[in-house]
Amino acid sequence: MKNLSVLYHSIRGLKEAEGGHADLHEALANKIIWCNDSDSDTFFILEGNQLFVLNCKDDIEILVEKNIDIGPDSSPVGAEFWSDNEILYCAYSTGELIKITPSDSFDQEIVAHIDEGIKCIKLSPDQEVLVLVTGSDNVMTMMSNLQ
Repeated sequence: MKNLSVLYHSIRGLKEAEGGHADLHEALANKIIWCNDSDSDTFFILEGNQLFVLNCKDDIEILVEKNIDIGPDSSPVGAEFWSDNEILYCAYSTGELIKITPSDSFDQEIVAHIDEGIKCIKLSPDQEVLVLVTGSDNVMTMMSNLQ
């Protein structure tokens, strides 16, 4: 195995992005779910039905603040960004799996509804399989084409 070397390293505090943005400040104080696109240094922060998209390349900059079309009783349990097809998947406790396309005006689509709810989601390292744990502790897998 070859020796690996770090080509790029950056540490940023999210508090830098709070300046003058009350909604983000409130979201950071609450339970948040986040994921990132390491190719573009973009962070996706999900709090309730609020989605914040932060660019962290040079300085932290809020690119987008978007409302997710979801009921008030839903709380986020996971978010995964599929960098191969540039799609963000957000899972909610009430069972909704929402597909968001950042490159296309943040279009939203509910691609699955699990009646017993969703506890968590995780994308496989090769970005081929999305794993969901349902409210009744069953494990479901979805391929990258969502079958």
